[in-house]
Amino acid sequence: NATDGYAAVTTESTEAMVYTAGARLTIQQIVKGANPTWDTATHAWTGPGVITTTPLFNMAAWERTTDGPGSYGAELNVGGKIVYGFVWKTAGLPEGEYRLTFSLDNDAEFDSGATLVGAEILGSTETTSVVTAAEDEGAGNTAIIDRTNDLTYIDVGLVASGGSAR
Repeated sequence: NATDGYAAVTTESTEAMVYTAGARLTIQQIVKGANPTWDTATHAWTGPGVITTTPLFNMAAWERTTDGPGSYGAELNVGGKIVYGFVWKTAGLPEGEYRLTFSLDNDAEFDSGATLVGAEILGSTETTSVVTAAEDEGAGNTAIIDRTNDLTYIDVGLVASGGSAR
């Protein structure tokens, strides 16, 4: 509308941000180095190497019922990117390896219509002066894209307070 001072802007890009209410976060404890199987019906890892067969957390954005710690949802951040957020309270959890899985609900209950086919994980363009213990040691965790199951995951280690990160 020319009278309010705003005008549409069109930009061509090879990158896309997609919001879907079918974005799901699943957190399970696993044995480090395990190669479990993804169960699309339960949205969880199963089989050898899975310590918590019932996930510590397993919710899609469309199932959101609360705000604050322990709630999962999406927002537009200051940089204009869509981010999914969850405050994970780890106090009291046993030490070990945890798999954080971001998947897409595409089933009879909710079909997001989204897919990770052809997706790539792009590095952040934001800068920070914080160096994690893993970076300091020259190691780090790597996010994996599983296009077949429409998910991505990363394994992270939890240690007792005062311990070093894994």
